[in-house]
Amino acid sequence: MIHRPLVCVISIFGLVFGEQVALKLPFSKDDQVPHAPKIAIIGAGIAGASAAYELHDQYSHADFDLAIYEANPQVGGRIKSAKVYDGAYTYQQVETGAQSFYADDECVQSLIDETGLRRKLEPHYPVKKSVGVWDGATFILRGEGDLKARTWTDWARYAWTYGFSVNNLRKWLSEKLPLFRRLLGRWEYASRNIPRDIQDLGLTAELKSNAWSLLQNLTSPDFLREIVQATTRAWFSQDLATMDGLAALVAINPAATDSIMNGGNHKLIGRLIKLSDVDLHLNSTVTKIQRSPVRKYRLTIKTPSHYHDQSSSDNEEADYDAIIIAAPLQMANIEFDIDIHVAASPPRPYASRHVTHFTSSEPLSPTYFNLSSSSSMPSKIYTTTSAKIPPPPFFSIEHSFASLGLDGCIAQSENMYKVVTASPLLDATILSLLGHDPDRALEDAGVRWVHREEWKYAFLEHDRGAMLDDFEIADGMFYTGVGEEVVSSLEMSCKMGRRAATLLYYEKFAPEVEP
Repeated sequence: MIHRPLVCVISIFGLVFGEQVALKLPFSKDDQVPHAPKIAIIGAGIAGASAAYELHDQYSHADFDLAIYEANPQVGGRIKSAKVYDGAYTYQQVETGAQSFYADDECVQSLIDETGLRRKLEPHYPVKKSVGVWDGATFILRGEGDLKARTWTDWARYAWTYGFSVNNLRKWLSEKLPLFRRLLGRWEYASRNIPRDIQDLGLTAELKSNAWSLLQNLTSPDFLREIVQATTRAWFSQDLATMDGLAALVAINPAATDSIMNGGNHKLIGRLIKLSDVDLHLNSTVTKIQRSPVRKYRLTIKTPSHYHDQSSSDNEEADYDAIIIAAPLQMANIEFDIDIHVAASPPRPYASRHVTHFTSSEPLSPTYFNLSSSSSMPSKIYTTTSAKIPPPPFFSIEHSFASLGLDGCIAQSENMYKVVTASPLLDATILSLLGHDPDRALEDAGVRWVHREEWKYAFLEHDRGAMLDDFEIADGMFYTGVGEEVVSSLEMSCKMGRRAATLLYYEKFAPEVEP
C-alpha cells in the first residue's frame, strides 16, 4: 500500500521516464473517484463506542468518516445513571444499568486509562459489608463481602464448610478464566468465527452445557445453591439452571468489582465517542438498509420532526461504504432489503430485568424476612432458590445512603435501596419490605424518591440452538451481537466492538495486510 506523501514523487518519476505508473490509492476498492470511507455504526452503547474509538485511534490513517445512530436520546446502552432525588437535594448519582467492571479485562480497563477517566473512578475501599443469603423463607447463611473467594483463606473456609470438593471449582476457575480472557483479545488473531475460537480454546463444554449440570459434577449441591447461585443471581440476575457454564464462569469471576464513576459510568461512552470525532445522531432509528447506487449501503433513518413532538417523524437517507450493527437485531427491528447471513432458527429471546432504587427514612423490616423485629439486617441481601418453597421475589437488595445535603454544618442522609427483580417492583412490595401495610401510601413509610429502570435486553435466554458463526453478516456489514450469544457483559460488548472495527479495516480497506 502506497502512502500519500509518496504519491507526487512516484507520479513525477512516471512522467520523467515516459511510463504510465498505476497508483492504487489507499482504501479505494474500484476505479471510481476515491473518497474517505464512510462508516455507519448503529447503536451508541459500549460496543458502538469502542468500535468508533478503535477505528479512529488505531486506524486514523484511513481517514474514516464515522457516524453513530442511536435510537435513544442519550448514549450508554446498558450503562445508565440517574440523579438521586432527581437532582433536588444532591448531585449524587446511582447506576441503574450495568456497573460491574472486571479488573482483569484489558478492553474496558484500557479504555478507562486511554480516555483519562481512571481518576474519575470512585476509590474502591475494601470495606467488607455484611451479606446474607435468603431463600425466600430464611437466611441460610450470613457473612461479609460478596461471597466470592479471592484468597486461599476464603477457599479454605468454604472447604471446611462444604467439603474438599470445593477445591475442584477453584481449579476449574483457575484453568478456564485465563482461556476466556484470551477470547477476542486485542493481540489475538482477528478471527471472524467465535464458535471456532471457543472450540480452539477448549471452552466448548462451558458454552453448551447448563451451568448447574456442569458444576454439580465438580462440587457439592449445597455449595452451588448457597454460594455460587447466590453469586450468579446477585451479579447476573440468573439462576444456574437458566445459564450456561461460560456465563457462570464470568459471573463468579472474583475480579469483578462494582465500579462507579463520578458523574455516572455513561461518561466512559460519551468520552469514547467524543475522542472518536464521530458524527453522533441521537433520537435516530435506522429502519431500513438497502443497496446504494452511490456507495455500498443506503440507510433509512427515522428522526422526530420536532424535539418535543415525538408523535411525528421524518425519514432521512444516507449512504455508507460499511456498517457496524452494535445493537441487538431483536431490538433494532431493521428491515433488510438485502440478503444477510444469520442463523436459520429464530433469534434467541432476551430476558428483561428491573432495577429499582428508593429512599426511605425507615430501614428494611426484619419481620418481612421472618426474623425478630430486633434482628439486624445485612447490607447486602443475596438470594437463592429451594425446591421446597417459591423463589424469592427479587434477586438482590443492596443498602447504601442517599445524601440530603447539609443542615447547617451537619450532613444529612437517609437509607437508599437498590432492588433487582424479574418484573416491576410494585409500591405494595416496597411498603411490605419496610414493614407497612401494602395498601398505604409510600409517604407513610418515609419513601421520598423512587426510580425504576427496565433492562429490556438484559441477556439472552439459555437456549443453545444454531449460533451466528461470523461477524460479517453481509459484505461490509459487521454485527457485534455475535458476542451476545456467548456472554452478555460489558467486557464482551467492548471486545466485540473492537473486533468488528479491526475486521472492517483489514478485510475491507486494507486487504493486502494480514490482521
